[in-house]
Amino acid sequence: MSGKTPLLQGFAVLGDVILVSLRTCDFYLFRCSTCHWSRVYLVGDCCHYIPLNGRAVFSEEDDHIYFFRDSCLYAYKFSLEEGKMAPPIKLASLYDDFSVHGNAFIAGLSNRVLCVAWIGMDLACGCTTRHLLATRGGCRAGLARLGSAQSGSLG
Repeated sequence: MSGKTPLLQGFAVLGDVILVSLRTCDFYLFRCSTCHWSRVYLVGDCCHYIPLNGRAVFSEEDDHIYFFRDSCLYAYKFSLEEGKMAPPIKLASLYDDFSVHGNAFIAGLSNRVLCVAWIGMDLACGCTTRHLLATRGGCRAGLARLGSAQSGSLG
């Protein structure tokens, strides 16, 4: 499997439902209470969709799924009742030069606060120390506002 992109790209936990994202831009819901799979209805052309990356964050307050992929923060408007998802909205570009040199993670904190952390090596500084960049922000009505990044070395 070396060098191949895995079929499963990402997921989000929505209460007792898990949204699964495949590299083919297919999205499925697994309802834990009934052990039932269903396909997510994509609004518009499927070529406008991109797979989730790792664990995504679902905000019940605004019905959006937030995820970080290729140095960008995105959000999908998602209706769990209808099993329907609108094309992604690009909310922010972060760490433009870092996507090939590390990995980013997103987490939902309390009170609709998102945290994005990036960790990696092989930066232009040439040192062998792992670097960490982190930022946090709020999500409201599908819009995420991220603050300034904090950086540091791990080592």
